[in-house]
Amino acid sequence: MSTAIIIPSDYVYPVAAVTSIFWLTLWQTIKVGRARKAANVPYPQVYADKAEAAASPQAQAFNCTQRAHQNTLENLPNIIFGTLIYGLKHPKYAATLCGVWTAFRVLYTIGYSTGDPKKVTLMVQLIRRQYLTVDLSATYSARLRSTLSAHLVSSLVPPTLPPNSSRTRCRCWYRLRPRSCVPCKSSYPIVVTTCSTKRIPYHHVCAGARVKKW
Repeated sequence: MSTAIIIPSDYVYPVAAVTSIFWLTLWQTIKVGRARKAANVPYPQVYADKAEAAASPQAQAFNCTQRAHQNTLENLPNIIFGTLIYGLKHPKYAATLCGVWTAFRVLYTIGYSTGDPKKVTLMVQLIRRQYLTVDLSATYSARLRSTLSAHLVSSLVPPTLPPNSSRTRCRCWYRLRPRSCVPCKSSYPIVVTTCSTKRIPYHHVCAGARVKKW
């Protein structure tokens, strides 16, 4: 039994949006390196000490720039996977959300690297809402039965069929159960199925010229 994940033709947009995050992190890395050199903070020290930050504006700016970079890295897994999963359902919307998040991150880094965290209060709120939107959209579009589970899990673990049953084209199972007709006292099968998209009809012609359909 072969299965496949259908990738939409517009999936190039979310892939391009995720690729833009690479340039964002590279730009942040360069800013952190320049701020470290200006503050004269040696490696492998991640942040300047509290006393150094209080005494030197350059050290404070380095701490803020480093924190902006670290905060971006903390959110990357959710944004990347969220964009790629949501892109399977709505590629253009996913690319737009990721692109807006990246633009907000650029403005957030520029404001935070000044050394005054109060300048990015509004930007932090916008980024959090955008982050939440991407996560909720990805969670909604994942719907394991329709996007992932139906394609992957079913191919790895074939479901067991009830006894005396067969499969339909939509991979639901069905079986025939005997039933008796009261007017003509004859026995005929009825269809028992789990198919939610199509019912399998069975016609029984009664002796009294009465037709029953199921």
